[in-house]
Amino acid sequence: MVEERIAEIYAKLEIHRVGLQEQPSDVEQQVRRSERARCPTEKMLEFKENEIARKERKFMLLYVNFKAEVQLIRSKLKEELSKAELSEMILDLEKYESDLKKEYEGLRALATPSQDIRRKMDSSISVISEIMAVLKRRYMEAGTKMFDAVAEKETLLQLLQREEARSIYGSTVSRAGRSSQQGSHMSTKRAEAAARLAAKRAEINREREISIQRKEVLAQQERLKMLENQRDLEVIEAEYSVYAEEELKLSAEMGDIEIITTLPPSQFPTQHDNIPPAQVPQSTSVPEDKTESASKEALLVQALRESLVVTKLLAPEPFVFTGDPLKFIEWSTCFKALIETNCTNPAHRLFYLKRYISGEALSEVEGMFYRSDGEAYTKAWVALNKRYGHPFVVQRAFRAKLSTWPKIGPRESLKLREFSDFLISCKYAMLHIQGLKILDDCEENQKLLQKLPDWLTTQWN
Repeated sequence: MVEERIAEIYAKLEIHRVGLQEQPSDVEQQVRRSERARCPTEKMLEFKENEIARKERKFMLLYVNFKAEVQLIRSKLKEELSKAELSEMILDLEKYESDLKKEYEGLRALATPSQDIRRKMDSSISVISEIMAVLKRRYMEAGTKMFDAVAEKETLLQLLQREEARSIYGSTVSRAGRSSQQGSHMSTKRAEAAARLAAKRAEINREREISIQRKEVLAQQERLKMLENQRDLEVIEAEYSVYAEEELKLSAEMGDIEIITTLPPSQFPTQHDNIPPAQVPQSTSVPEDKTESASKEALLVQALRESLVVTKLLAPEPFVFTGDPLKFIEWSTCFKALIETNCTNPAHRLFYLKRYISGEALSEVEGMFYRSDGEAYTKAWVALNKRYGHPFVVQRAFRAKLSTWPKIGPRESLKLREFSDFLISCKYAMLHIQGLKILDDCEENQKLLQKLPDWLTTQWN
């Protein structure tokens, strides 16, 4: 029993000794873990500060672009938009929202963002949610509900109730944004100024060249005019001399006739004694023949004078056709009236046809000009009528011009009058082109109403 008790005591002592040996090692290990604190170097601190500044500048640049995009979207929402345009605006806002969150999270991972950046981020998220709600509502109503401009303006006006929303929708940029973007703005302005300077220099040089060429053309025109005047003067002088000679001859003949008629019967010249008395009165018919010839010559002079006046007028000629189907009928009529009726040679007709077409129309019939027969001329007109004179092509050109007509502003009276004139031409063209009668459809009229200013469509509604 005693031995067992001693062994038990030795065992407890051994266990206690082992515990005392292990405890310092744990304390020593814990001390090793906490004895070295992390202390970044000056270079590391400088790098961290530069990275934070770069993140802030990038965030502010993205915020400025986001403000410009939101202001543009709000201005566009005052007008009627299609589903495609609304969908594109929604995607742009979602992209800006994702980029802002990404830049903000990256900045917050490095340091706590400033109060101004946190305020801008909160305002951006709030404005995005509001404008997205308006865009989605407009997207659902597009094509199914009539656009109400007054109601939409009231809705957009309500977005400006909060002060943080006014800071984004407003046209001014915050002082921090201006300070962070001052360098980029200055570089942009410098580039714009350089572009304007280069464009102005090119414009001045081009105007100088045009002025020199204009002076040369004017000088040539003056010389040509002087030569034409000299030619006309010589022609008139030659005609005057001819008429003067004829008048002298005529007056001389008339003087001889008068002398003969004023002689007494006893002084008439007698060549033979057996001339019958009936032959003497024949001399009285000579003045009548001379008077008639003089009147004919006067008429001839008058006709010649009128022909000279006509030759001084400019000869009419057709305009150059470039491939516009709306101008083809007018050009075709002018060409056939002024050229084709006065020219019978097929080679000459082809020459004039090539002279009065250009662009796409010239490319269409350019292969016909290698020949000079009547068949080539006929085929050229068949090709032109098929491409530009077909009723379907003409009505498609009218409708294409109507569909691409820009919307007329509330104060653009001249553009409104121009649009009215084109609609009148469409009305007259409907009498000859059956395909244009589709413009009388109500849906086509709705498309035309979109081109008119709002004050005019509001009166009709």
